[in-house]
Amino acid sequence: MADSRIPRLVRNTGILLNVEVFSRFVGIILFMVAGRKLGPEGIGLYGLALALGGIFSQLPLFGFEKLISREVAKDLSRAGFYLGRVVILKTILAIMGLVLIVPALIVMGYEFDRGWIVMVVCATIFSQTFITYYNAFYRTFSKVEYEAIVRISLSLVTTGLGLYVLYSGYGLPGFVISQLVSTLLCLFLSNLIVGRKIAPFHFGLKLREATSVLKSALPLVLLGVLVMLYVSIGVIVLSQMKGDYSTGIYTAAAKIWMVFVFIPAGMMGVYLPTMSRRFQENSTDFAKIYWYAFKYLFIVGIFLAVTGQVIADRLVVFLYGNQFLESAYPLRILAWGMLISFLNFALVNTAVSVGKEKKLALLAFVGVLFNLSLNLALVPRWSYHGTAIALVSTELLLFALNFALIRKLVSGEMSWSNVFVKPLVSMAIALVVMLSVLELHFILSAILGGVTFTALLFILRSFDSVELGVLKSFLGVKAGE
Repeated sequence: MADSRIPRLVRNTGILLNVEVFSRFVGIILFMVAGRKLGPEGIGLYGLALALGGIFSQLPLFGFEKLISREVAKDLSRAGFYLGRVVILKTILAIMGLVLIVPALIVMGYEFDRGWIVMVVCATIFSQTFITYYNAFYRTFSKVEYEAIVRISLSLVTTGLGLYVLYSGYGLPGFVISQLVSTLLCLFLSNLIVGRKIAPFHFGLKLREATSVLKSALPLVLLGVLVMLYVSIGVIVLSQMKGDYSTGIYTAAAKIWMVFVFIPAGMMGVYLPTMSRRFQENSTDFAKIYWYAFKYLFIVGIFLAVTGQVIADRLVVFLYGNQFLESAYPLRILAWGMLISFLNFALVNTAVSVGKEKKLALLAFVGVLFNLSLNLALVPRWSYHGTAIALVSTELLLFALNFALIRKLVSGEMSWSNVFVKPLVSMAIALVVMLSVLELHFILSAILGGVTFTALLFILRSFDSVELGVLKSFLGVKAGE
């Protein structure tokens, strides 16, 4: 890879990771207050709405973001064409998605007093898919600072308005309405920015154009639907079998897991356009990018997984109060799923960058059947524990299948010592440090563990000269200093 491209990748990744840290931080504050104000039952209904919204949002999403990352990256002049045409398609698909949710709610036995809350949450998620779509253009054009403006604005408005309605006593109805209003305001802002700073919208859609775009994105939407099914289907099964309380306990734990999804999502969102280009130009550089991404995600994932085992009970009480203490049990299980899902992000996005969506969709379909079977078998006896076990088991199965697929696509070998051995040794020592200070405060334990882990990675030389050079460039350190 050309040396000039690496610092830009690191810069963009750094910007997005900082934005994600900020967004997730204020988001968990909002969810923390929501948990305390709404209780497990309220969070349970909200969690079900998020699960259904996540599944049906694949219609307006339709894989367009990955399509943009791959296709527009090859020809930037096509940006205006995709902007206008796809917005029209997304609007039509969003309306279809909202219509389809109604019979799903009827089948599940949700009457209007609860069903309309689910509909509002789904409308919010659908609106956010437009913002996500525009973000793909910012990343493809390497102008992620505009994405930062929109997402920070969304976080501030959503959190500010959400806290106001929660403390004003408007409950779950007011909370979900505030989220929809905030999202629509920030969607308007993003419309203005993308039209002026990226490319003008070329509206107007012919049947042949629509068919061509939808056909190109179809494998991606199928993949998205299947992934959301195996991630969300457990919540639906749990809600139907055990009710809102158990769903709320699981949702609180899963929310902590989802807070950290920004790490692989942000990293691979920046890497995907570059990987698509480098696959066409240089297979060696393509393999290097893949192995770097895999290693970084393993390093972060193993730290979060082990830390989750140490501080789970203290963390959930700190965030949600004693009423959510039971969430510590599924959180410890999901922490290992977090590590595996991080690695799956690298594998799946690498396969997408080379056009292997159909094979990925087939593997995801296997994952859906496996996850559904496990949930039906485990939830009746083990409740939310069974849901967590089913999800982690599915992630592990898909990792094995995805890794086998990628090994056929990526040439070159990685340093097993740098990727696995040294991080594991560093984590083992950091674990001792965390346990030794845990009784003082769990946050101090996590911080000291993180500092120890990071220091040992450098002491053990887990990073090669290229990575160290990029880090110095990113920090503004001149050679020889």
